[in-house]
Amino acid sequence: MWNASGWIKFQVWDILVFILAAGSGTFTVLYMYTVYFNKLEHKSNRFSKNSNYILSALMFILLTITILRIIFR
Repeated sequence: MWNASGWIKFQVWDILVFILAAGSGTFTVLYMYTVYFNKLEHKSNRFSKNSNYILSALMFILLTITILRIIFR
């Protein structure tokens, strides 16, 4: 859309910066997730016991939305 309208010219440098930013952002979030839940592992409250199930449900919803957007594009 943006490339066709002339707003943005996608060059190799732009694509490489996007890939590095997306990769480093994903790594940072997943690293913080593991550190945070390793700290909560020793606590016995309800959220820390069921946190993986809650996050799995959220990821499943995200997966479903993404697949539907790809199919009905």
